[in-house]
Parts: sequence; structure tokens; C-alpha cells
Amino acid sequence: MSSRSSRTPRPAEQAAGRYLEWLLKHPGLSYRKLWVGKAGAVAEKDPSYFSQEAVAAIYAKFLYDRGELKPEEHARYEQSERDKQGKRIKHQHISRALQGNPLSKKTLEELIEAFEIKSDDAQYLLKIWHGETYAPVAEGTLTRPANWKPNEHESVLMHEEHHLGTDGLPAWHETRQTIRARVDDLERFYYRFDTNEVDVTLLWGGRQDPMIRYNENYWEVPFVFPKPIKLGETHSFAYRLDFHYAVPPLREYRRVFYEHLDGFDLHVFFDHESTPSKVWWTEWEVEVGGPIRYEELVTLDDDLAAHRHLVYVQRAAIGFRWEW
Repeated sequence: MSSRSSRTPRPAEQAAGRYLEWLLKHPGLSYRKLWVGKAGAVAEKDPSYFSQEAVAAIYAKFLYDRGELKPEEHARYEQSERDKQGKRIKHQHISRALQGNPLSKKTLEELIEAFEIKSDDAQYLLKIWHGETYAPVAEGTLTRPANWKPNEHESVLMHEEHHLGTDGLPAWHETRQTIRARVDDLERFYYRFDTNEVDVTLLWGGRQDPMIRYNENYWEVPFVFPKPIKLGETHSFAYRLDFHYAVPPLREYRRVFYEHLDGFDLHVFFDHESTPSKVWWTEWEVEVGGPIRYEELVTLDDDLAAHRHLVYVQRAAIGFRWEW
């Protein structure tokens, strides 16, 4: 195979590679089973474990069977994990798809065939590669702050609308959320935020207690449920934020996740009198400020909204940013 390309990858190529990686490592899909056997016992025990080396070995075997990889190259793929040269060659081949490097259509089609990707998933991958749609997943490396209390729930679904006013500043925001209890008799949910320049109103799904100071950087409002939630049960609620910033905030809406979520839908609505010149879907490295790990330019819809629907989010800071 040819060596790694030095050209800058298109965002669509990066997106296709990211979605392919998610398909291959998701424990609920069949593709994971094809490489787990080469990854050892740790992959069998830990559903979150992912091995590029094992994936690359499957890909190399596919190329060898087709006569596109020399026997000595294939032998290196079968060497011990301790063989640095073998690992280097593995990463050269597979990093195109899984590390944000240029990904040719031919390579993507080979990976689809090598891992027996189903027709619907394969068509979606190719649509992403062509730039006709986006990858509906986002994964980062964020770590929950050590001084935060552990959650007694997990989020299941979240739908958010963020509205900007005629002045271009955030006006109001609405979230509809479903959670699942991790403990028995869960009585409340704590909504936590990093500004006191906002009024919080629980719209339905319980009653709210007064806002309290969580620490020097965060406030929180307890939402008390109508009745305690049993372990494993779900509960839905909705809340609204009305902003009154004294100083304009950053031109972005960023949502931070420290755990995983299997359904996230976000709309950012702009006003007809304050329409941005450019809007990007953005994934940041950190919670506030910091470098951008991935972004792509997006187009507003007929309602002047930027929209993204994700089927999976994990330890990521994601959202939209814009320029006027």
C-alpha cells in the first residue's frame, strides 16, 4: 500500500473515519466481534476497550487475501504486540481511517468490505465521506472534576434549543431531558451551571428548590421529582434558562459531557436581525476556552437554526460557534 499522504484531510474524511471507529468499537454492534479475538482478554472484559492494532490486523489479513499485501508485510502484522516495528506498520495503514489522516474512498471501501459493514451503515459512511451528511457521534477525553460528587443518575436523552436575540446575545434556552436512576429512591436532579446571570425555571417534571452555590465557579438548582425514582427507572423533565448577561459571552454554545449519552439533539436559533456570517459545529479539547479538536462549517436551515443530532456522545465538549 502507499505511504501516508501528506495532504490535509477534508473534514468529511475525518468525519467518516470517526464514525467508522465508533461502528467498530461499539459493544452493541456486530463489527466489534471481528477484532476482539485478536485484542486479548482485556477486550472481552472491558466493553469500552478499543485496539487499533487488532483492527489493523484484520485489515491486513483482508489485503493479504486479495494479494495487495506482501507476505513479509503481513507477517509483521502477526508479530507480538511488543514488536515496535510491527506496531508502527499497523498504525501506518489504519491511522488513515481512525486518526484523522487523509482517507481515500478506496481505503474506506476496503475497510467496509473487510469488516463486513452492513449496507445501511456502509451507505451512511460513504455519504459522510462525500460530505453529504455528518458523523452522528462525538467522543472526547474529558475527565469529571475530582471535587464533583458522583452522579446518582445517567442521562438517556437530551434535546436542547438555544435562542439568540436581536442583539446577537443569548436570550433563552430550553432543555428536555430523560434520566435513569443509578440508585434506589432517587429524589432530585441537580442542574449545574457556570454563571449567575441567568434565571432557571423548571417547566414540568417536578418542582424546583432555590438556587445554591456549588463552589466558587458553579451554581446549581435542585429539581425535586413528584415521587422517588426506583433504581433503573427513568424520569423526564424540562427546564428553561433566561439570560441577562452584563458582558457579552463568547460567540458559542458549548455543552459538556463527562459520561456517555445515547441521544443528543441541539438547535441554535439566530434572529433575522442578527444573522452570523459563518457557523461551525465544534468539538473542543476542554470545557472552557482551549484548543479545538474538530470542527466543520455548517449551513443554517430555513428557521435560521444550526442543528445537530447525535446518537452517541462520550466525555466531550461540543456545540456551535459563530462569527458575525
